[in-house]
Amino acid sequence: MDRDLLIAHVLEKGEGRLGNVRLNFGQALSFRKHLSVPPGQFMVILIGKDGGEKFRQDRNVELKEIFNIIDAMPMRRQEMKKK
Repeated sequence: MDRDLLIAHVLEKGEGRLGNVRLNFGQALSFRKHLSVPPGQFMVILIGKDGGEKFRQDRNVELKEIFNIIDAMPMRRQEMKKK
């Protein structure tokens, strides 16, 4: 909550989720194509509030690593200063 994250689970087969919203198969497929995730590939992608891709990795990533990347972003640093 502190970092204002929206988590998407976009699966190759079946439904996906974007936050609390279900994605049907077609929506999930479109999402994967938009993010250039090839069929059969696992991918962790971090997208900033500006819509730009900040991190991409084809392996499991520790949450701490994601938080470190987010906390180094200028917008996040400003948010932390205000709090």
